[in-house]
This record gives sequence, C-alpha cells and structure tokens, in this order.
Amino acid sequence: MKIQVADFALQIGEELGLSEDRLKLLEETALFHDIGKIGIPEHILNKPDKLSPQELEQVKKHPIIGAQIIGVADTLMEHALIIRHHHERYDGNGYPDRSIGGDTPLEARILAVADT
Repeated sequence: MKIQVADFALQIGEELGLSEDRLKLLEETALFHDIGKIGIPEHILNKPDKLSPQELEQVKKHPIIGAQIIGVADTLMEHALIIRHHHERYDGNGYPDRSIGGDTPLEARILAVADT
C-alpha cells in the first residue's frame, strides 16, 4: 500500500514539475508517512467497526507521533514536517494543526491526495 502511495505521489509531483530533490523527498516520505501508527493500539487500527470519538482522536495523533519518531534525526527534519501535516486539508479541516492553504508544505498536500 505505501509503495502505491509513493508511486501516486511521485506522479503528482512530476506533473507539478517538482525538482529531482523534491521528488526524492516526496518519495522517501511517502514510504513511511504513517510510521506514527506504531504508537496507536493495534485493536484500534484493526477495528472492523466505526471508531468511537475517543478512538478517532487517538488515530489522529499518528502524524504527531510519526513526526516525533522521524524528527530525532536532524537530517530528516523536512520529512518530519511533511509527515506531521499529511492529513491537513487546504480548507483547514484536517489534522493535527488545522493548517490552512499555503501553511501546509506542498509535499504534505500531495501526500494527502495520494493517500486517499
């Protein structure tokens, strides 16, 4: 699944004319953008029924957890920023920060589309 997200994100990035460096950043980040789910209980991630409001709030923490995990490496700070914002929406209805429009890195916006 993550490889499909990375492939789709790359296609979008290429269409938008991103540089080779930005495409590499996008591809690398796409491959582990959901790493923060490691901090969410498995029974919630695999729940076949609708999540309760409390469970949904826990799942919504995975971008923050992922950014914290990746952000410990100074060389991955840009990746961490993209991971933190990959569920933001242009209109501000995303999470975790409810960023609006240009406040969200372009690569995170691409990832949001590729991951739907």
